Amino acid sequence: AHYESEETLLKMNLLVKTNNDDNNQTPHNNNIIEIIQRYTRSFPYAVVLPVQPMKYLPTSDGGVDISFLRKKTKEKDAVDGGVRFFVCENNDRVEIVAKRNSRGQTISKVFSEKLIIEAYIKGIITSIDNNKNNTEGKKDTSPLLLLKDDDIVNNSNVSLSLQSMYHKWMSL
Repeated sequence: AHYESEETLLKMNLLVKTNNDDNNQTPHNNNIIEIIQRYTRSFPYAVVLPVQPMKYLPTSDGGVDISFLRKKTKEKDAVDGGVRFFVCENNDRVEIVAKRNSRGQTISKVFSEKLIIEAYIKGIITSIDNNKNNTEGKKDTSPLLLLKDDDIVNNSNVSLSLQSMYHKWMSL
């Protein structure tokens, strides 16, 4: 409820396509959403911001709650804002939303938020491109990648594509 009033930092829709004739996409969508939830929960946020103290906790809905930390004082709590990722299924799409958490924030964390969002997006986009263009066996092996060999890369019946994306730092 608290996040409804917070600024949206990222909204991304990934289209899940099946290449078989049975038109039953539910098992594939469940597999895809689990992969994206696993990616979101295991993303190396601390690597993106090595000097920013933070904690990140998986949430019951498949997302993650990142809290930026500071030294606790009598006047201020230890939490200095953060970012909350939501991952949900929407028909044949997976929707990823990241919202600002401004609770406890005394100084804007826009730069930290930007680095996290852009690295997260890069991991997903690079993964989708690797999956589509993997005709010669060349792969980017970045630790930020979403689709690993044990996921849908080897499943020729499922493909994932970026349908739409907005983030706060897009250039128009």
